[in-house]
Formats: sequence, C-alpha cells, structure tokens
Amino acid sequence: MPDITIPGILLRTTSDGPGHVHGLAVANGLTLDQALATLAARAAARASEIAAAYRGAEHAGRPDAEWRFEVIDLRITAGAPDSGGETRVTYGTLRSQGADPWQASYWDNHP
Repeated sequence: MPDITIPGILLRTTSDGPGHVHGLAVANGLTLDQALATLAARAAARASEIAAAYRGAEHAGRPDAEWRFEVIDLRITAGAPDSGGETRVTYGTLRSQGADPWQASYWDNHP
C-alpha cells in the first residue's frame, strides 16, 4: 500500500492554474487567527479523508506520493450578529494538485 503524504495546507485569497476541486472548506473562530487555524485543520482533515481512498490494498504497487492541497479564494466574514461576541467565519474552495495523488500536474512545475 502506498504512503500518501499531505504537506501543510496552503490558504490563498487567489487562485491560479488548474487543480481538482473537492468542495468547500468552512470554519469559524472567536479571532481571525483562530478561524484561520481551524480552517487549515479542517481542510487537512478532509484532505486526509480523501487520500485514505488511495492508501488501500487496491493501490498496492503504486509508488508513495506527496499530494498537495490548498484552500483557494479564501473569504473572511463577520459571524452572526447574535453569536454572543465577535466571531469570524472563513471559507474557501478545497482543491488538490490532481484528481489522484499520482496525476501529473501544473503544480509540479509551479510550486
């Protein structure tokens, strides 16, 4: 079974180049730093769930791989007015460098 490594999740307010979309990543926190840290943690957890499908016995014989993920088009908003204090909501699109860990990608030449 291959080992799929996922490096730290990059949070970006922009997007450039192609990638494979995996849906939205959403988080909140009492401070901006807390909201961003929670967003990165949730995106990393989701990326690990996605990668788990490629770590099974059906992929034995495939090489180990590094699969990069990022949250693009990051947005930061104020929380609900009735939230009991200042909160921040952060969200963006979770995408990876390819549809699977072994797919050649634009990102390979543009880190």
